[in-house]
Amino acid sequence: MSKNVTFQGTVLEYNRENPRAHIIVKVPESAGKETDGTWDIEGDAVNIMVKQGWSRTTFKPGDPISVIGHPMKDGSRAASLYYAIVPDGKRLYHDVARPNADGSPPPPQP
Repeated sequence: MSKNVTFQGTVLEYNRENPRAHIIVKVPESAGKETDGTWDIEGDAVNIMVKQGWSRTTFKPGDPISVIGHPMKDGSRAASLYYAIVPDGKRLYHDVARPNADGSPPPPQP
């Protein structure tokens, strides 16, 4: 969790099934870049992500995506989602404890 990596590519799949949401991202090939290839970006539980603004239509296959995540220590092509930047520039977090896209604190939980 101490390393943030930016993955810029195309959404291959956006899966919102519990226990965790997953975004499969294809990062274009470029010589020597550690993020090349297909990555499984794991989010949080769907209900938590919905509270942060995620929906069924947030991403669809073919959408451009920029994701900041924490890569797995074992070197596998997977990462824990920190936040995603949607095409309009808005940040979406995966955790209700994270600040809102504008930097304001998250709403109180009921």
